[in-house]
Amino acid sequence: MPPLQRPNEDYKFHQIRQNTVVKKESVTIHYPHYPHFGKSLPVIRIFHKSNPPGYICKISENETLFIPEWATYPEAGEGCAIQKKPHICFENLLKLADYLDNEKISKEANHEQKEAIKV
Repeated sequence: MPPLQRPNEDYKFHQIRQNTVVKKESVTIHYPHYPHFGKSLPVIRIFHKSNPPGYICKISENETLFIPEWATYPEAGEGCAIQKKPHICFENLLKLADYLDNEKISKEANHEQKEAIKV
């Protein structure tokens, strides 16, 4: 089984057998909008084939957190700055909310029609 495609610098793999991977102890979260940004967390388990691939990390004595692999790449934080001024006006956000509400209503009505046809 090959290691993850692009492990970050904090995470090194050593192949022992075909299905066994020994891992270093932690990964660092580089994506600024992800919980525990900037922290290095101990890895409990690796998910190679999940979508997205990632890690289960221990965040406290009783809590774990799934961290997608992409959030551990140093480039995940590039270009993710919080702006002082919004780049979209409030009216357009309201229009988007209305549109999404209408889409939801439309899908629910479509589902109800299909259910009615089945009966």
